[in-house]
Amino acid sequence: MNKPIYGGLPTGKILRLIIILILIVEAGRWFNADAQTETNVHSFLGPPADGADPEGGLVQGSDGNFYGTAYQGGTSTNCPFGCGTVFRISPGGSYTNLHSFAGPPIDGANPYGGLVQGNDGNFYGTTKFGGTSNSGTVFRISAVGQLTNLWMFTGGSDGGIPFYAPVQGSDGNFYGTASIGGTNGVGAVFRISPSGSYTNLYSFGLYPDGFLPEGGLVQGATAIFTAQPT
Repeated sequence: MNKPIYGGLPTGKILRLIIILILIVEAGRWFNADAQTETNVHSFLGPPADGADPEGGLVQGSDGNFYGTAYQGGTSTNCPFGCGTVFRISPGGSYTNLHSFAGPPIDGANPYGGLVQGNDGNFYGTTKFGGTSNSGTVFRISAVGQLTNLWMFTGGSDGGIPFYAPVQGSDGNFYGTASIGGTNGVGAVFRISPSGSYTNLYSFGLYPDGFLPEGGLVQGATAIFTAQPT
């Protein structure tokens, strides 16, 4: 049986071409629709009223709001461009500066990583600098901005200059890395309880060991390991 011909082409091929063209047009519409959905929910203004230079990602709290840190900015003048902040922002863009870090020797400074929400509802994070030895801190902060410094690194055997927030293990403690310090001076893995009990679990060495860990940790099925050793 001869296939119907239209304009020199079988009608079946014509229909396939029409369907392909329709799909291309619809894909373009979907792409354009997605491209138009971006909304700037907050522009950081910097010190003294606002944070600046957010380096870490956001975490969504159990209340539906998002929480994060800004590396600089805030109200403190102890750092050249501010010592950083912790902030809360709603999905609609309502922004609140929860804490302006005061810097050494009484507070942390310059949080590089984001936050993690513990099973107690509080948020936990680290600052690269600040504290009594200007070697960083581990802190806890509530959803309304009540901050407690759980540990102030000395840069010695306990470690120092942590980059990322600790991860909460299945035992309820938090685990993280310090990029310097430890027994050999080139970084450590630590454990800290929600109340601030601190333990150096491992001190990195030089070759053939790793050193200067800047990444965080993840918990596996049977172990906790560093994600980004340098």
